[in-house]
Amino acid sequence: MDGPGWHVDPQHQGGQRWWDGQGWTDITRVPALVDAKQLDRIVHQLSQIRIGVTFLAAVAVLGLIGGFLAAVAGT
Repeated sequence: MDGPGWHVDPQHQGGQRWWDGQGWTDITRVPALVDAKQLDRIVHQLSQIRIGVTFLAAVAVLGLIGGFLAAVAGT
């Protein structure tokens, strides 16, 4: 067994139990669905997507404005 920390609870499937380095304690928990590192990665990816979508929207708006100005100048 590894050092002290949260490990899969051998008595309750789906839970975790604290191993103190020598034996199991009575402290249990339900593991988080997403750990902090995964959450940070997800937030970062969503931020990158938001930046990309904003850039594409800005390019589209500028294209529409340019097209409108070209049409007005041509008439």
